[in-house]
Amino acid sequence: MASANRAVDGIIRKSGLRLKAIDEGELARALLEGAMNITSRDEGYVYVDRAFNVKGVGPVVLGYAKTRVYAHDRLYALPSMRQVEVRSIEVLDEEQDSVGPGVRVGFAVRGAEAEELKGSYALVTEPSRVVQRLSVRTVIYPWSDVPQSGGVSLLIIDS
Repeated sequence: MASANRAVDGIIRKSGLRLKAIDEGELARALLEGAMNITSRDEGYVYVDRAFNVKGVGPVVLGYAKTRVYAHDRLYALPSMRQVEVRSIEVLDEEQDSVGPGVRVGFAVRGAEAEELKGSYALVTEPSRVVQRLSVRTVIYPWSDVPQSGGVSLLIIDS
């Protein structure tokens, strides 16, 4: 291993670049320290990708937390606006008291059946940010491709 490090040091010196050879322990420590400093932004919702029933547990929702969630928090399923309580939280098959943004989660919930949650795409803490109907004035540019039937996607920026 020592001769390999000397060979690497020689290549670095010859390259003229300001580089440093580090051992595996130093690399692992640097990567872990960097990973500990990475944080996800709190976006105020949990993205839902699956909902199903688990025998003996009840309704379970899988997705990605984009906000901090604690066990026993009450959340609203979108688009149904059905309120559910987070009975328990699992991350990688381990029960947790809470999770932060950026974590793949499984929630056991109460307050709705799995069938009711299958059409859900998000869980939010505050339903006030959601509207059922929205009146807007739009401009359709000549180069726009607007479908004759169906919907149009809008980007709404909350100011």
